[in-house]
Amino acid sequence: MFEMPEALLYESGRILGKINKSLSDFGKCEISFGDEWLEGWSNEKEIEKLNRLLKERRNDVDENLLKRVYRDFEFKKSVLRTMEGYSKRFNGTYKCNSHGDYSLLQIMVCEGKIEAIVDFASVCCLPPTWEIIRSYSYAAAECRDGSNLDFNKFKKYVDQYLLENSIPAKDIVLMPSLYFFNLVRSTFGYKQFLMENKKDNLEFAFWRTNMCKWLYMHLTEFEEYLQKEYMNE
Repeated sequence: MFEMPEALLYESGRILGKINKSLSDFGKCEISFGDEWLEGWSNEKEIEKLNRLLKERRNDVDENLLKRVYRDFEFKKSVLRTMEGYSKRFNGTYKCNSHGDYSLLQIMVCEGKIEAIVDFASVCCLPPTWEIIRSYSYAAAECRDGSNLDFNKFKKYVDQYLLENSIPAKDIVLMPSLYFFNLVRSTFGYKQFLMENKKDNLEFAFWRTNMCKWLYMHLTEFEEYLQKEYMNE
């Protein structure tokens, strides 16, 4: 992760657009992140989920790692307390059939060119904006520590996608908020550590929370940039 050369990075954005465009011919797949799900979302339920994981955790987990988990959960809970009704902003977001787990980890390269995309087991109908920003953050070098995302590079990635598939400008502007929304409620990696004492995905969980914190600090700036670039053309 985070080591994709820029030429391949931008090419992968264009290929994601091709995937979304091509999959539109197969009829609507099972919906993920649909409006019905968004309407049932509650910040209180998310806080309760975090508290339950801590309460029901195993007693033999590493204490130092547990302290960091506690800090991350306190951040998440403090933010979630301010997010009642947050999901409503995504109602009506454009959705289409997509890979479902698109990232550089699913890309096969030969002699400097992308030859294939693998693992379509998670294909579903979702906001492609979520796959766009998530896949960029997994590949771009500046995202390595989860504490930065280059606006101009990201725009190039989005522009390559738009060569193949169109997205409403308002949804492009909401991309940082949608990604933040998904990261702040995620327990992947933490849950496996707390309930099963498995550390395999814990560093990834820490990275996702770092990215969540960075987005939290830069949401307004990021979305104003996208507004200027895509809605004021």
